[in-house]
Amino acid sequence: MSNTVTTLDKKAIRKEILVLIVPIILEGIFGYLAGIVSSALVGRLSALAISSQGVVFRITDLFKAFIRMFFRFRILRYGIVGAIPHFLSKE
Repeated sequence: MSNTVTTLDKKAIRKEILVLIVPIILEGIFGYLAGIVSSALVGRLSALAISSQGVVFRITDLFKAFIRMFFRFRILRYGIVGAIPHFLSKE
């Protein structure tokens, strides 16, 4: 009987993960498609407009990278600060 409960729990967990993953995947696809449509629309204007869009995309990607880096280091910092008292209390 415990095997059946474990199997049901695994199925429920997989369903929950799938429910969380689908919007993330769709967001990535729609973001990619928005870039393609934007490039197609700007492509009708001029070569200067296309190059300007490329520069803006690079700046935006750099900004996103800095934000991701900040949050990763912030999580690491709080993780380390939270771990120090735990290890000191073990002595």
